[in-house]
Amino acid sequence: MRSLLLFVFLLISIVSFAQLKSKLAEEHFKRMEYGLCVSMFDELTEKGIRKGFSDDNFWEHIRKSALCHYHLFEFDRACDRYALLKKNGKLTKIDLEFYYKALRSIGEYDKSSVLLTEYPDMLAQSEYLNRMSKATESKYDFYRDSARIKIRVSGINSGKGDFAPSYFEEDLYYVSKEKNARNFNSLYAWDLDYFTNFHKAEGINDSTFTIGTLQKDQLLSKSHDGPVSFNSSGTRMLITRNLPVSKGSKATKLAIYYSEQTNGTWSEPVLMSINLEGYNSGHAVFFGNNDHLIYFASDRPGGVGKS
Repeated sequence: MRSLLLFVFLLISIVSFAQLKSKLAEEHFKRMEYGLCVSMFDELTEKGIRKGFSDDNFWEHIRKSALCHYHLFEFDRACDRYALLKKNGKLTKIDLEFYYKALRSIGEYDKSSVLLTEYPDMLAQSEYLNRMSKATESKYDFYRDSARIKIRVSGINSGKGDFAPSYFEEDLYYVSKEKNARNFNSLYAWDLDYFTNFHKAEGINDSTFTIGTLQKDQLLSKSHDGPVSFNSSGTRMLITRNLPVSKGSKATKLAIYYSEQTNGTWSEPVLMSINLEGYNSGHAVFFGNNDHLIYFASDRPGGVGKS
């Protein structure tokens, strides 16, 4: 009797632990903390495969494992998960879009094209896949561009996510995760890496720059900083930053800030009125005569480009 009770207790403990892990993984996933939950979804997926699970929760664990790997740029692992969903007839339209992009990210262009032919109904429902399918049919345009434009790797890259370059006079401002500019425990839960910061590479000639240096002081916040752009006279700056959705919340939205240069010093960035509560706004640039227009990306209704 005692052995039976011990067995029942252990069984309940194992089930409760698995449920707790699943719940914790879901909470991290909702907050887009992929670096914290990817191993949990992997473990739940592998356990489900061993046990022969086929319930909805099992397929959802595989789907979220795939998304975690995709957002962590582990495209091979993401493709393995999506292939498992495909094999069992569980691909959704959203799955198909991510699977297609993951395949192209690892150079499987032919395989990605064949994939679309297997799901004509989903292809017809997806504006993105429709656009990509038609574009890849016109291979002449791709070859023409590759013959006309040559792309070379810049020497300022650190291999730590350097992106969004913007000229300011002769210098180049860009965003990077190369350096930890905050306290010792300031890793971003998305990928367990540093937050993005502004860097400045001084121009030597048309194509050569110094190694980038971290920009601090008023240009450094407690979260992500960048991208940044400047007006034509170099006196105004538009900055994309994270803005908490509510006081004390860990959840954030992208927001556009404004800074002005006086006597060589940039002012404290100010939140602009063009931001709309509840929506992301960012990657803003000045445009037009006298910089009288600002173009920016946003997921608010009424935009162009399906951001």
